[in-house]
Amino acid sequence: IAAAADDEDEDVDEHAGSGGATFSLQEMLDIDMIVEMYQAEMPVPTEEMYATRALEYKKRALMLKKAGDIEKAKDALRTSKALETTAAKLLAMLASSHGSGSGDGDLELGEDSMVNADDMGGLSEEELDNPELLADMIKVGMASPDPDRFRAAAEAKKIEALQFKRAGDIAQATAALREFKVLQARAASIAKALQLADGGEGGGGELQFEALEAQAAAEAKQARAGGKSAVQGAKSASAANGQSGLTSSTAKVAGAEQSASAAISTSKRSAQELKQVALELHKAGKKEEAATAYKLYKSALEAESKAATQEIAMRIRDQLKAELALATEQRRLFEFHELFGADPVQARKRQAEWTEYGRKCGAAIGQLASLASSDSGQLRVVHDSAAPKLAQIANGLEWLDAEADLSDPRLHIGVVSVVNLSKNPVFEELGEAATANSIRVDVSIQLPPSSSAADETIELSLSPPDGASTKAVGTVLRLMKSAAIDLPRGDDRFARMVLRRMARKKIVFSVVHVPPVKPRKSWFGFGHHQEPPLEPVLLGRVAVDLSLLTTKASEAGDLTLMDRAGRREMGGILRVGVRTSRPYGPDASGSPTGEQMVVLEHEPLRLVKD
Repeated sequence: IAAAADDEDEDVDEHAGSGGATFSLQEMLDIDMIVEMYQAEMPVPTEEMYATRALEYKKRALMLKKAGDIEKAKDALRTSKALETTAAKLLAMLASSHGSGSGDGDLELGEDSMVNADDMGGLSEEELDNPELLADMIKVGMASPDPDRFRAAAEAKKIEALQFKRAGDIAQATAALREFKVLQARAASIAKALQLADGGEGGGGELQFEALEAQAAAEAKQARAGGKSAVQGAKSASAANGQSGLTSSTAKVAGAEQSASAAISTSKRSAQELKQVALELHKAGKKEEAATAYKLYKSALEAESKAATQEIAMRIRDQLKAELALATEQRRLFEFHELFGADPVQARKRQAEWTEYGRKCGAAIGQLASLASSDSGQLRVVHDSAAPKLAQIANGLEWLDAEADLSDPRLHIGVVSVVNLSKNPVFEELGEAATANSIRVDVSIQLPPSSSAADETIELSLSPPDGASTKAVGTVLRLMKSAAIDLPRGDDRFARMVLRRMARKKIVFSVVHVPPVKPRKSWFGFGHHQEPPLEPVLLGRVAVDLSLLTTKASEAGDLTLMDRAGRREMGGILRVGVRTSRPYGPDASGSPTGEQMVVLEHEPLRLVKD
């Protein structure tokens, strides 16, 4: 509710509470803060202030409704209701504390004997069961749980155990008795911690935070006569145990005032440090400054909580980005498997699975900011054991050689896709003229096609399939085209010539834009004829050294498009591969080279909020 009202809070002035202190809307809706300030006898919002501010938001809601802004009108009305509800809760809590007969001024929420998370004060079981550690935490300002609540809960469990025993349910009786012993030991641990924090059996030590606040409140009670509070009429806080911590010399009090004031005015302090500042200001009798310090403490506590949440969100984002990168890489590897592997249908299925997983990771990254900023729940990433596991290629493209068909001696040229052409300035200049149908990959193998054409080269062209998406041209244009070339092997003259040339020649892949041919009317108005074809526009080229194929059977990967001279990057990537059954070198064996594909199972991650 407080979050919904934040946008409107800028237009409503802060209201002055008892003692002249001012409170923002968020502070007025923070019940825990108001109760703690009341218990410490700090200035708190008055009942009249809650009513006035609620009325202001009701008037705002009517104005917004008349102006036609229904959503903001609803927000203003919800804020008005939240203020009224908060005031009512504070008064109800006060009535409950008066009825409890405790006489210590603490606000009780009921007579339930069960111990819940609030009773534990945000402490872990390990901290509660370690009296020395708990005593140190109390000394530096940590609010202590009430041992009486644990004693009452222990007695309730003892009675429950006896009832189970009489009913013949030994298992339940044993469990209840075990809980009784735990609660009893915990109550003793808390009591011992309070004693240690209060100076031990000898007394004269450091007072606990609640007692010190109560003592300071009692001293200032008459100074704040008048000014009806939302929690006015409560019993005064119990006197502190001993006076040694409050009867310092005048010089010591003055020093405390100076150090406390300096602590507020200096550089940013932690929430716990600001809480200690509030304590010191109470010792010095500076009530208004103490209230300010306490509000700063609550703000710092909230800021630290948000910072911790953001840090968790950053770690989760890094995890999800790593998963997204993995999904992108696995999709790429299975594209090569579709073109060069034994089961293209299965490879396409794996691509679809990784594409969907990558989409989910991207969506989760996009949701992180809004999820991290919401008020409840803890973000975390878990393994989604209910989702099907993903097949993950663990050894990159090392399997290409091993999956070659040994009965096929030809050289296979394959183009998987053209990627990131949007980063190519020549492509960008083409604008809408560049379509899926206008992109082509020309391949020039700098070897003679036959012994009778020794001065020629082998030329071929690969184009995207029919129906390729023009929308995806600038990102990923799939070609999935290949061609098989017969190259001579053996000891004849032509084979030896080809092998010698392979040591210095290349396979050149040129990505080009082919302008469409436009029809033109004849001079006499009869029929049409074609315009002469325009020269293709070079977007970039890559080259693979043929010498590589004399010692291994394949070469594949993502190659950056370069200019015609091969010196300057043009922008964009050509995903390409070449493979034969065995190397062309004279020492090549007939057995497969490389390693078999290694496929692992990858368990997907899932973003959850507890």
